[in-house]
Formats: sequence, structure tokens, C-alpha cells
Amino acid sequence: MRVASGIIGICALGLGASSLAMPPRPSEPPAWNNPVASVPAANRISAWEPVDSRHVVIRVNAQDRYLLTLREVCPGLSYARNVGVTMSDNTIWAGFDAITTDSVQCEIKRIDRERKPTSAGSAPGN
Repeated sequence: MRVASGIIGICALGLGASSLAMPPRPSEPPAWNNPVASVPAANRISAWEPVDSRHVVIRVNAQDRYLLTLREVCPGLSYARNVGVTMSDNTIWAGFDAITTDSVQCEIKRIDRERKPTSAGSAPGN
């Protein structure tokens, strides 16, 4: 296990993901083509939803959604009894942290923040 300076913790993700609507598939641009290095305030995860065996959508602070792409297939992701995520100082980092399912760790390769649709009236210059 890799260790970085700072506090390292694991946040358990509740299995009550019914409050999160089914996320769009990761291949649907442009909503998910917005890579970021990390998820701040990850201790405030309010919901999660496995998309498939390599992708998980998490909701943070009730309005921000992130797509976590795992380095490899994560066995049992859709039916695991215990799901968690590692983090450092309440932040999830791509290339460092991992989703844990039962006793398996699945490294997070990439994080994309959902792009919010913009209305025509709110565009600059209008």
C-alpha cells in the first residue's frame, strides 16, 4: 500500500444509492470529459452508483458528481456488501486512492467532474 504524508482514511460508501439517478454511461460526452486530479471534500460523499465494473459515479455536497474510472475491472463492484474509498486529508486522488469492495482494492486511474449544462441565456456576452 502506498502512503503519502498527511492523514489517510477510508470512507465507507453507503449501499443506499437509490437517491442517485442512473448516471449517463461514461462514453457519453461532454458530460464526463472533464478530467480533474482529485475530489475535494470527499468526506461529504452523499451517494454512489456503480456504472459498470470499471466506473463509479459519486455525488459530493449534493450537487457535484464525479466519475471514477478504475485502472482495471473491479470484481463484484455492483453487488459488494462493503464498499469504501481511500482518501488523504478528505481528498480522493487519481492514481493514488482506490475503491475497496469487500476485501479487494481497485485503484482509481482517472477522475472526471460532471460538466453542468449551460443555458443560452447565461453564456458570456448574452
